[in-house]
Amino acid sequence: MLGLLAGLANAVPFAQAGAPLFSHMTLNEIGALAVSIEDVERDLAPYGFTADRVRVLVETTLRDAGVTVVDQAAAIGMPRAGLFRVRIITNRDGQGFYHLSVKCEVRQKIPLGNAAQGFVSQVVWTDARNGVMLASEVEKIEPLVREVLAAFVADYRVQNP
Repeated sequence: MLGLLAGLANAVPFAQAGAPLFSHMTLNEIGALAVSIEDVERDLAPYGFTADRVRVLVETTLRDAGVTVVDQAAAIGMPRAGLFRVRIITNRDGQGFYHLSVKCEVRQKIPLGNAAQGFVSQVVWTDARNGVMLASEVEKIEPLVREVLAAFVADYRVQNP
């Protein structure tokens, strides 16, 4: 009996990473993703780290993984489109160190069934990485973004072979 249960657990792709409790197949058949980059500290721009740089990395990685990337306006009108949200949250301490968190989440539409074709969005996947750096060490952020993206791509491919 134990072997049968173990086999079923391996055969059924569940939501991965930090998906909400009691979630199943949350990334299945997402037709496209819009990308939102938020909270990038402006003080890091002189060191070459900007929201645009993160956007290029995220969109390129998603496209290379076979995910259709659209802008947010187009995603609103697409029934199976979701939002890939990236937040890079930094707190600078008195010694000039930045404590940072790279948090990514996928939000999916839940239709309201009204005449206006309204919807609300719900987080169906999330993951994060943390680090510490000086402003001159912005190269430490990109590997954290890549790690979270790799986790998402792995989870996405399990549910969308």
